[in-house]
Order: sequence, then C-alpha cells, then structure tokens
Amino acid sequence: MLAAFAGAGFSALAVLLLNLNSGPVSMILSILLLPGFLISSSPGSQGVYSPLRVLLGSSVFYGVIAYFPARRFSRTSVERQRLTLILSGCPTLLLVCLCCVPSLNPLWPRMDHLVSEENELREGLPVGAQLDQARAFLRERGIEAYEEPVKVRQEVARRSGPSFVVQPGDRLVSARITTDAGQFPCGYAIEVGLVFDSSDKLRGNHIDELRLCP
Repeated sequence: MLAAFAGAGFSALAVLLLNLNSGPVSMILSILLLPGFLISSSPGSQGVYSPLRVLLGSSVFYGVIAYFPARRFSRTSVERQRLTLILSGCPTLLLVCLCCVPSLNPLWPRMDHLVSEENELREGLPVGAQLDQARAFLRERGIEAYEEPVKVRQEVARRSGPSFVVQPGDRLVSARITTDAGQFPCGYAIEVGLVFDSSDKLRGNHIDELRLCP
C-alpha cells in the first residue's frame, strides 16, 4: 500500500507541475511520465491519450519501483506503519483528486471552443460569398489574411471534406488562426484557405484544425 501511495503521489505531483509551463521542467516531467503515455496511447492513436490513464499507468510503474524499498517498511511496528500510511495517504489522495479536475490537469484536452469557432468561420465564409464580404468578415474577427493570385493549377486537400482544384486566374486567401485549444504537449490552430474565381466569388473553402506539436 505504501508503494501504491508513493507511485500515485509521485505521478500526480509530476502531472500538476506541468502547469509551470517551463520548457526544461516540462521536458523532464514528460520523460518521467513517459511510461504512462506509452500505456495510454494505443497504436494508431496519433498521440491522443487519456489523462487518467496516463496517471494510472505512471502510478503503476513507479509503484512497482517503490515496492522494493517499501518492503523494509513491513519490519517496523504496526503503530508506525499505520501512522505512516495515514500521513502518506492523505496528501496522495489530495494530489490525485486535483489531477481529476480538468482545469488543474494540463493533460486534459481543451477543445471546447475549437469546433464552434470552425463552424462560425464556415458559416461566415460560405461558398458563393464575395471577396469584399470575406475580407470584411476576417477583418472584424481580427484575422490577418494573405492574398495571392494562383498561377499554377493545384489540388487543395481538406480534412473535413473532398478536395478541390485551384485554377490559374483564381485568387487564394489564406490565414492561420491561433487558438487556446490543445492537449499537452500539442496545441491547435485553424487553417483557412479561400479560393475566389475571376469574378471574386468564393467557389471553394478549406477550414480545418491543425495540430501543432513541438
């Protein structure tokens, strides 16, 4: 039991310390939590993991390591064992409970506003909109966009739908929007690509999330 408390307490403390947002510290803590990440991430998951499974996996790993030195604890008196378990169990329980609070656990995904923001962009930039309308919409949202004429025929791929072809003479308007969404250690941005024909009419849009990892 003492080994279990040690593994869970150490893992929970490492998770909470990720809130410090310090590069070197985060790197060290990520290495320490690597057993939990490996256990939590299944093949083909592309790095997506469950925060509680990371905590559980790391707790089991470090609990096994702590078991061997903790065996000496069984040689002490019953009263001392009981007192030690109480003194170690209470803070461990507190740390684990704090890790279960999404706002305190940086491993918890923060994706609440990402989908809604993508939908707002798609609604505000529908196919058929005029170039001036799109410029005004992006400007109102404080989005810095770049415009360039298309000189070479190319195919634009979309994650959320079929691709479309850009022809010479079209105008391409592109932007990358930073968001608060993310899951440690990755963040998310929104890529915007708008294709206007020679009459300045929007005939294709590409609005998708982009996962950014260090």
